[in-house]
Amino acid sequence: MMSILDKGLLHKHAQAVGMDTAETWLPETADEAEKIVREVGGRLVVKPRSQLSVRSGAKGLLIDASGTNGRAVYDDLLKQVGHGNRFVKRFPEATMPMLQRYHPEAMKQIYSLSGFRDASGEHVVMRAAIKILQRPRELGVGLCFDEAEVIPALAEQTVRLCERIGYYGAFELEFIVVDGRMLLIDFNGRLYNQLAYDIARGMDLPRMVYAGATRQPEELARLVQAGSRCSGSVPRIFCNSFGLSLMIAAQRIFRTMSLEEANRWRRWRKDADERCVDSIRDADDPVPALVDGAGQVWKSIRYSRSFVREMSRKNVHAVASRGAGI
Repeated sequence: MMSILDKGLLHKHAQAVGMDTAETWLPETADEAEKIVREVGGRLVVKPRSQLSVRSGAKGLLIDASGTNGRAVYDDLLKQVGHGNRFVKRFPEATMPMLQRYHPEAMKQIYSLSGFRDASGEHVVMRAAIKILQRPRELGVGLCFDEAEVIPALAEQTVRLCERIGYYGAFELEFIVVDGRMLLIDFNGRLYNQLAYDIARGMDLPRMVYAGATRQPEELARLVQAGSRCSGSVPRIFCNSFGLSLMIAAQRIFRTMSLEEANRWRRWRKDADERCVDSIRDADDPVPALVDGAGQVWKSIRYSRSFVREMSRKNVHAVASRGAGI
């Protein structure tokens, strides 16, 4: 589990099985962080090596190295560590912030490879998607996904990575697509945001997890076999429709999204209406969509300053993100 929870360990294991990873540095002191920021330059993501070590829920900070004090950023993130929790006491190295090269391609193309592997390693199934829009735009939770083909070489490396660290269960790996290279940025060893998308495409992960946990090998084999079959000839999309509408409206108000782009996203959602898997909305049960919409509006009001900064920002030089996927 630490090979997933500690991103420093994760990257080392990934590289050992042949996966590309985003350029990453693991400073152990504020002085070392300041030196790295000064020498490598460009835009960097500063984030905790493990999310379990942070009290605030902050996922990452996007900085421009030319105008940033690396020592101050490092110290600030270190202050958010929950020094009293058991995880931090047992794994103090996981509290150290890490630096990672930021690729602007992350705003438009993050390749998601999700699936399931059983404890024996005999039953494996995967699906792929491209995250094409997230909130915040630079570092965020996925709002819109398109279908993608599973890349055989990447699937093989994923199996080897799971074998190497001893992982089994549901998973999602995220890769930034940079000049044809797939750079691993995260391994989610859990059920994830766009889970409904994969269920709709025939990969029923919750049932697989349950069958594996309750030792039903025949049922598990049946589910994996069913999930391995083609999900249909009509490509599907995934979208949090209310979240998309809220983002478009807010960014149009602040003029950080052009009318052309706004119309493009609206057409993308409308044209795929019959084949859209909505993360919340269901014609047979409107209550979850109402609750989700109210929750998004309430958060926008409660954290209004953060919401305004997020939606009014066009060229980001420094932005903290509580929901980053990177």
